[in-house]
Amino acid sequence: MNMKNSAIFLENLSEFKNSDIDTDDFEIFTFDYELHKHLAKNKINHHVADQYLDEEDHKKIFKYTISLYDWHKNELIPKLDFQGINILGLFDTSEFHNLLVREIYRFITIKRILESLKFTKLKANPHSSSIIKLIQNNSIKIETIKNSFTDFSIRFEKYSLPISINGKNLPIQISRKKYESIKNIVESVIGTFFGLFFNSKNKKSPIILVELNTEQYFDLMLNLKKSNQNVILINLRKPAFWNLKTLKSLKKSKCKILTPNSYLTKSEKNLVSSSSIEYSKKLDELWNSHEQFSKVFQIENITIWPIIEKILLKTFKQRIHEYLNLILFSQKIQGEISPKCIVTVNVFGETEKTILECNQQTTSILLEHAFTNYVPELSLYDISNMYPVFKDKIALWGNIQKNYLDKQYQISNDRIILSGSPRHDIFFLNNSYTSINKKTKVLITLGMLDEQNAIFDTELFERFENILKKTFQTLQSMDNTSFIVKLHPSLQKNNLQMKKFIHEFDQNIIVKQFSSIIDDIHECDIMINVFTEIYGSTVMLEGLIMKKPILNISLDTRSYKFEFEKDNAVLGISYDNDIDVNIKKIIQDENLRTTLIQNGTKHVSKYLTNPGNASENLARILSSLE
Repeated sequence: MNMKNSAIFLENLSEFKNSDIDTDDFEIFTFDYELHKHLAKNKINHHVADQYLDEEDHKKIFKYTISLYDWHKNELIPKLDFQGINILGLFDTSEFHNLLVREIYRFITIKRILESLKFTKLKANPHSSSIIKLIQNNSIKIETIKNSFTDFSIRFEKYSLPISINGKNLPIQISRKKYESIKNIVESVIGTFFGLFFNSKNKKSPIILVELNTEQYFDLMLNLKKSNQNVILINLRKPAFWNLKTLKSLKKSKCKILTPNSYLTKSEKNLVSSSSIEYSKKLDELWNSHEQFSKVFQIENITIWPIIEKILLKTFKQRIHEYLNLILFSQKIQGEISPKCIVTVNVFGETEKTILECNQQTTSILLEHAFTNYVPELSLYDISNMYPVFKDKIALWGNIQKNYLDKQYQISNDRIILSGSPRHDIFFLNNSYTSINKKTKVLITLGMLDEQNAIFDTELFERFENILKKTFQTLQSMDNTSFIVKLHPSLQKNNLQMKKFIHEFDQNIIVKQFSSIIDDIHECDIMINVFTEIYGSTVMLEGLIMKKPILNISLDTRSYKFEFEKDNAVLGISYDNDIDVNIKKIIQDENLRTTLIQNGTKHVSKYLTNPGNASENLARILSSLE
C-alpha cells in the first residue's frame, strides 16, 4: 500500500471532528482507543500509532521512566533546600511516573513512526507538534490543529469524591486546594468534638501510621491498643475518617490523628506562607536553567525536557506551600514527639517521602500492601512495590515474597518482618464457602488497564472488550445464572471507558465500583477475574481466602509460573482460549469447584503467614521495638 505524503496525528475524537481534514489527502494515526473504535466503526482507514512499538520498546519506555525517578539528585540540577530538605524530591513518585511514562510513550511512538515512514507534511495538536519538532530534522512541514489541548492529568491535582445515589456512582471532582480546605474544616470540627487530635503533652513514644486506610487496618489499630501503645495516624491524602464506621474505628482503637493544620503554631504557619512566595520565585529562577535540565531529561539522545517543563513547574508552584508545610510538620514530629517507629504502605507519596526524609533515627517499616508474586523474568516491574528503593525494615505477607527478595536483592533477614497481611484478617472471618444454590451468582472482577507499566496498547484494550463481550454473552445464555461486575475503584480514563463499554453492551448489567469487596465476594458463588496486571490481583487473593472457585482470564498468552498457577489455585486461561467452554465448566462441574477451593486454600496458607491473626502478630512486633 502506498503511503500519502501527509499525515495527521490525532489524540482524541474531538480532534478528529475539529481538524477539518480530507481523509483522502492524509494518513490518519490514532493515539486513542476510543478514536480508533470510532474510525473503525465508520470504516475510515487509519493507522493505530502504538502498533509501531515492539515489545522491547514497551520495556524501554518503562526503563526510561524509572531511570528518571532521582532526577533531582543529578549533580547538574541545583538543589532547592528548605530546612535542609530538597523540595524537588518531594513530588509524588507515582504521579511523576504516570506523567512521565505517558509522555515518553507518546514521544517514542512518534519517533518510531517517523523512523519508519517519510512525510513532507504533518498535522497534530500543539503538544504533539512540539514533540515532532524535537525529533525531526526540519524537513517536515508541521501544521497545528487549532482549538485542541493536551490534558496532562496530574493524578492528585483533582480529587474525586465517589457519591452514590440510588446505587449509582456519581463521582464529584474538586480541586486539590478546595479538597484540602474542606478536609481541614471537617477534621478540625469533628476531631476537636470527639477528642481525636494527638495531645503533645503525652510523652510516651507513639507508633506512627502514615497514610493507612483506617477501614482496612482497623484490626491492627485495635491490637496496638490492646498492647497499650500510643498510636498516631497521619493521613493527609485520604482522611483518617470519612464516614461513621471509620469514626467509630478511631474512637474504639483510641488512635489519635495529627495534621499540619492542628500541630503547627501560628508563627510556623506564617513562616510557611512567607517562604512560599520566596520559593515560588526560586522555582522560576531554577527553571531558567534550561540547558542543565535538558541534559538530564534525555531519551535516545534527544531531550524531552521541553514537553514536561511547564507542567512540572506549574505543579511545583501550586504545591510549594504544601511542601514547606510538610517539611516543618515532619521535622517538628521528630524533634518533639520522638516516635517509636513509623509504619507506611508507601514510600512514593509526598507525606511518606517528607516524613521519612526528616527521620534520622526512628525505625521505619514498609508494610506490603498488595498481592504480588514476583518472578525473576518480571523483576523490572517490582519497583512498584518500592522494595528496591526502601532501606529500612519491610513487613511481608509471607515466605514467597521473602524468598524472592533474598534471591533478587539479597535483603538480609534482619530487615524482614514476616507479619502476614493485617488488612485481610477480616476476610478469614467471612471465608465459609456458599454452595451453589438454585441460581448461580457470578462476580466478575476487572483489573485496570493502567498506563504505568507501559504495556498498555490498543490491542490490549480490544482483547479486554472481547473477553467481556464473550463472558457476558455466555452468562446471559445460561439459565439460573446471574452476574454483577466489580470495577477497579480507580477513576482513570481507561477504567471509565470500560464502564461505558459495559453499559453500551447492556445497560441492565449491574456495575459496582465502590461497594464493599468483602460483601461482594461473600454474596457470590463463583468469581471470574479478568487479569489485566503484570502480577496477580489482590481481589483474586481475597476470593481465594473466602473460598470461592475462580476462573482467571489473562490478557496475555505468556506464562510466568506464578505460585498460584503452579498450585492450581485458580482455573487459569488466556484470552485466546475458549472462554465459553471454561465458564460453563466452572459453573457446571462441582468436582472442579471443590478442587479449586481446596487448592486455593492451600495456596493461601503458603502465601500468607499468620492467616487471620496478622494484626495481632504485627502489633506484638511493633510493640517490642526499642
